[in-house]
Amino acid sequence: MSKLAFFAGANQATINGGSFTNVGGNINHYNIRVDPPDNLEELEHSISKGLKTLRQKAVHSASHSAEQRFPPPKCHPGTRAHVLKTLRRWVRSKSQPTSVYWLSGVGKSAIAQTISESFSNSGLAASFFFSRTDPSGLRSTLSHFFTTIAYQLAISPSSSPILKKLITHVVYSRPDIIQASLEAQFQELIVWPCSQLSTEQLNILPWLIVIDGLDECVDIASQERLLSIIRQAKSAEVQPPLPFKFLISSWPEPRIQNAFTHKEFHHILDCTELGDSFQSGVDIANVSNRF
Repeated sequence: MSKLAFFAGANQATINGGSFTNVGGNINHYNIRVDPPDNLEELEHSISKGLKTLRQKAVHSASHSAEQRFPPPKCHPGTRAHVLKTLRRWVRSKSQPTSVYWLSGVGKSAIAQTISESFSNSGLAASFFFSRTDPSGLRSTLSHFFTTIAYQLAISPSSSPILKKLITHVVYSRPDIIQASLEAQFQELIVWPCSQLSTEQLNILPWLIVIDGLDECVDIASQERLLSIIRQAKSAEVQPPLPFKFLISSWPEPRIQNAFTHKEFHHILDCTELGDSFQSGVDIANVSNRF
């Protein structure tokens, strides 16, 4: 169908960018995105206001480097050597076919913290450490998850020069996005900005997103919902593909384990189940092919 067929009978219409989906009948869904302004003063204003709005909806205590989590759990030197080596290799590999890694069992948070710190200056795009005991309650739900990830991407020294103006302009031009559905937030604040980048920009973008303690999200349905959003994004055959790898840690709760058995996860997922001991080299059971 021609794009003009959407607007048959329209008079004096001007369309600047956007994506349109015809769903039949008299109902059309459309989402018009306007590029950030070229005027420097307008651009700085949109960045400043958008970043301020996003900052207010971010959970600052969820980051791997947050003061509220100090001192964070970390692997002691000489422990978990095998799994840390495996994960670091997975994070660094550009040719690795899997883009999601599920880590479960004893010591998962310490490993997630150690990996986050290992790549904080070279590959970490964002991190979110869930906690059901968080006094504010903000780290125990998904309500501010994507706004937090988007905020970290916008202020990261590595990704900020590339993504900041795109992410903040979305918030500036569409402030209601922070109250939109999680799926809409993910598409508008993360997927769309990345889709505007060139291959060269994507190649230098930090690529690791660490999500720790998914089972600490008190709404079990939200746990599955987040995994579904990530699965659909990473299994979709789109160009350019979403550049991020996701390291997800949790206890192997039935609903989470069942979500990971979805057929679309089969070719994009690696997983490691940790044993009860902290002895290095003997307590790791790699179950990458368990599904």
